[in-house]
Amino acid sequence: MSSEEIDTDNSENSRSDSNSKEEFSDNELDSQVWNEIDSESDGEFQEDYGIVDEVNPPSQDNTIYPIDCYRHFITDEMISLMVHETNRYAQQHLQAQELTQRSKTLQWKPITHEEMLKFLGIIIEMGLIQMPNVDYYWRKSKLYGSEVIQNTMSRDKFELILKFYHFSNNEEQHEDDDKLFKLKPLLDLLQLRFMSVYVPGSIISIDETMVPWKASTTGYTWNFMVYTGKQSSIAGHGHAETVVRQLVNDLLGCYRTVGTDNFFTTISLAQYLLQNDTYLIGTFRSNRAGSLHEVAKKKLKHGEIYGLQNKDGIKLIKWKDKRDVLMISTKPPHSATVVDTEKKTNKLNERIMKPQVVMDYNQGKQGIDLSDQLSSYYTCLRRSIKWYQKVAFELIFGTSIVNVYLIYKETYETSHMTMLQFRESLVRSLLLGTPFENLKPGPRQQPTSHLKCKLADHKLEEKERFTRSVGRRCTGCYAMGEAPYTHFYYRNPQV
Repeated sequence: MSSEEIDTDNSENSRSDSNSKEEFSDNELDSQVWNEIDSESDGEFQEDYGIVDEVNPPSQDNTIYPIDCYRHFITDEMISLMVHETNRYAQQHLQAQELTQRSKTLQWKPITHEEMLKFLGIIIEMGLIQMPNVDYYWRKSKLYGSEVIQNTMSRDKFELILKFYHFSNNEEQHEDDDKLFKLKPLLDLLQLRFMSVYVPGSIISIDETMVPWKASTTGYTWNFMVYTGKQSSIAGHGHAETVVRQLVNDLLGCYRTVGTDNFFTTISLAQYLLQNDTYLIGTFRSNRAGSLHEVAKKKLKHGEIYGLQNKDGIKLIKWKDKRDVLMISTKPPHSATVVDTEKKTNKLNERIMKPQVVMDYNQGKQGIDLSDQLSSYYTCLRRSIKWYQKVAFELIFGTSIVNVYLIYKETYETSHMTMLQFRESLVRSLLLGTPFENLKPGPRQQPTSHLKCKLADHKLEEKERFTRSVGRRCTGCYAMGEAPYTHFYYRNPQV
């Protein structure tokens, strides 16, 4: 299969296949000594965090607009890459293909930096206003069509840019197993930008989406990997553990806490992170705990909790809620007890009690849930585009905009702004040249119906009275103070 035929939407199935091979029931845990859990204080998080690369205000009044934050992530270097490689790919296509005289491809002209920015703005606008197909945005009918898009770029120009939208040179040599060579220059630039603008706090979460795996904190995606099938793993460790190690490699040694779901969580991962002064909390699969392990086998009633820890400080905690919940933790304060959530009560007006490890895990997952939620709004993905364009769209118009939005709200926002308003501001800046709508309402316009004629052209015609009013009032005559009664029927004006 060629690299262009890779279906990234099927990555979930591939992930499940590779995951099934990593499920095991060994004696790794059974061979260790497990004792009752001792609660201790954990190490203190030891690093400054937050935004470290500030946005420079381009205006004299030092105002930072959404477009300024967006261009702080989608830099001139990235735009130049898109322009250069798109023009190169179009030229290669024109030289390699035999085209008929009526082919639209012959209309191609090299695009500029400004045209690429307008192209990006149109893609964002298409996410705000969904239509059945791309060409519907250029229709003249009252049901469809977008005036702002039509005034920005012709349909043929847009479709040609979309056809040749590219990020690398196809003619360069690349490794046969490099399935992401079409995206690698863009991925490297985006990854570097995400990591250089913001430093994560004490809790980070690892999760997977339909396109990239990502390390996220408070909704901000700090690092990501694009899944293309099971890759080479670190010697002696599974693929899922290798992914986590690579994503958090630059965040170790500061007593951060990494949250993972049961796909990524292993005992060896917990040991590796502990050795690098990093904690792990996550859900855990019982078949990875050894078939004979006491915690995995323990039968509990609703609300009961049980746990053990080994000499390294790795804790397995099982809690019975609506179903069994098996957790792993290396944080010293976590114990086999439940605490008051302080916020909720059940139907019997009883305080809801949960293990601290579950509450900390849920807190870490809130950032992932927020990122996924914001990314799902106004998606720009289209079925007709090529697979590598789909990945690029997800990162440029999904993940990047979510990161920009969160940074803007945290640091520069002066009033509450929704994701919709944020994207609208980006569209206005890219297509109209102004970040916000600042138009005063003009005078009320009069109707232009063909029935609206000069008063002198009207002729009243009295109708026979009915038991109920069926007439209509003439706007023109009423304005002159004449015949305000509805029992007069006004025929079409006679000219």
